[in-house]
Amino acid sequence: WGGGPWRSDWLSERREQAPVSAPALVAGSHVCYPNPVVQGELHVRGTASRNGRARAEMLNLEGERVLASTWLDVIGGVPFEIDLDLRHVAAGLYTCRLEVAADGGGVTSVKTVAVAR
Repeated sequence: WGGGPWRSDWLSERREQAPVSAPALVAGSHVCYPNPVVQGELHVRGTASRNGRARAEMLNLEGERVLASTWLDVIGGVPFEIDLDLRHVAAGLYTCRLEVAADGGGVTSVKTVAVAR
């Protein structure tokens, strides 16, 4: 049956494939501040790797959407910021999802956010 991957030419075949395009969000650029949120807004910052659109949403620990922004057009390589008004959100732990969609593909990054009153 050809043996394992090291006995066949499997590895060289993998190297010759077309490279996968970079994810729509620059790695490590998703930041939520201030954390914990005591009052006011949560600022969600990120950098898209190419032109597209982005949105942020807050989910409770059960996965229910608490708050969401509208889609924002973003420019590749330029940092963007989305503000979420958390004045009416109860104290507790939440997850902040940042979705970036570009060229028919997309990526989602998740951070934990605390709301303290």
